[in-house]
This record gives sequence, C-alpha cells and structure tokens, in this order.
Amino acid sequence: MPRKLPDKYTDPEGYADEQAQRMRTARLRDEAYRRRWRRVWDAERARPIGQRRYFSFAETSERLARDPQSLVTDPKLRERVAGDLAAQVQNRRFAPGEVVILSGDPPDFQPFQLTPDAILVPDAEVLALRSEACRRYAEARAELPGAAGLLRDWFAAKAATSTAADPPREAIARPPAAHGRQAGSEVASDLRRRRGPIPKTGKITEAAKALIAEGHVPAETTSWGRFTEMLCTKLGVKPESRGYSIDSIQKSVRPLLEQRRNEANTESTESTES
Repeated sequence: MPRKLPDKYTDPEGYADEQAQRMRTARLRDEAYRRRWRRVWDAERARPIGQRRYFSFAETSERLARDPQSLVTDPKLRERVAGDLAAQVQNRRFAPGEVVILSGDPPDFQPFQLTPDAILVPDAEVLALRSEACRRYAEARAELPGAAGLLRDWFAAKAATSTAADPPREAIARPPAAHGRQAGSEVASDLRRRRGPIPKTGKITEAAKALIAEGHVPAETTSWGRFTEMLCTKLGVKPESRGYSIDSIQKSVRPLLEQRRNEANTESTESTES
C-alpha cells in the first residue's frame, strides 16, 4: 500500500521534508541519467575518426568555424552555423534518419522526428548528423573557413579505412610479381597524368566568373564537386590534372564568392536607405 503523504496544513514540516526528499530523488535520478548519456557520446567520440557514425551539431559547427591558420574558432560564426543546421532540420533539408538525437532510457541514438509546425530550438549537443549527411553538409558549405580541414581530417580518414578494409578483388587475386608491375604502372601513369603546365589562377577565375554569371554558384545552386567538373570542362582540362583539384579551385573562387556577397549586402543596404 502506498505510503500516506503528510498533509500540507496539519503537518507542514513533514510535508516539507517529503517534498525535499522527492526533489533530491529526482535530482539524483537526473544526474545518473546524464552520466549514462555522456558515456554514450564519449564512446562514440572515442571511435577512430574513420569509424565515427555520428557528429553532433556542436562539434560540426565548431570545426566549420575554425580558422585553418590560427586554429581559433570564431564564436559568432559557430553560432550561425549551429543555427543554420537547425534551420536545415526545420526546413526538412535532410533525409529521414539523417538527423539523430541521443535520448531514451538507456540513452541511444534515434532518428529525430520533427513534429508538424514545430519550432526547433537548436540544441547543438543533443542533435547529430549521420556521417554521410555531415560530409554532404560540409561540402555544401565549402566557403566556411574550416570546411576543407573537416573534410580532409574526418572523411579522408574514413575513405582510407574503407579502402584498407575492403581491397579490390583483382588486387587480391593477382600474383605478387604481376601485382608489383601493375602497381608500378599505376604510379607511373599517375605521374604522367599530373605532369603538365601549372594552371594560371587568372584562367580559373575568369572561367569561374562566367559560370557564376550563368547561375552556377558553388554551395548555393550547385555542389563544389559539380562546379569543379564544369569549370574544368570550360577550360578543356581534366579534373585530375595538376592544380585543378577541388581545394585549388575553392582557393581561387572563394574571393569571388566573398565579393559577390559584399555587393549583395551593399545593394540591400542602399535599397533600405532609399
């Protein structure tokens, strides 16, 4: 039989003691849950970077806002990125299951369900992106200072891990001598492919201006990967040619994007003032 609670009026001291005990029990229960919750996240973050399944909004926005030279994170930019992630969720830009939340008892990663007409309050620690969704988001925000480093450090390692874990069947079946000759041939072929004149930044810039004028704006109307392919086609070179990697092209094109944003802001200000 449940214990009879002290009456608030006839036994105020007993009632106050009972309330204090209940609050203490609830606090200890919440603290214990929070410890279990942290252990789950700690276990995920302890995985080798190439085996990570999820990246929280907090660590993603932190890394994207990090300056690659000073390694200092811009706190205002970090907050803007976290807000943008929340807006992407609210606008249903991610596929079902790509955004997860650490919840439940015991705590576990579960698909985040956004209820109709809900106003998402950004919680950068609780919400997370699946690995592939995080990679796509970083590619779409390639103009951010930490995007290139994030893609290199988080997902180049993942690709290397996948390749090492699942080598091509023909490499396994080939006899050692033939395999060695083939490897040498591939290296020589790669060297020949990378030879050639060093590209001129001016040509890349002019081609980029033309593409942007046609409406192909990287990270806005098209991905950086697709933009790189179109630019190389316009210049008559192959994407694997020396100096035409996505990193090289981003370095040349980012000033154009920054100038474009500044001009748009100036026009908006002048329109408002008039």
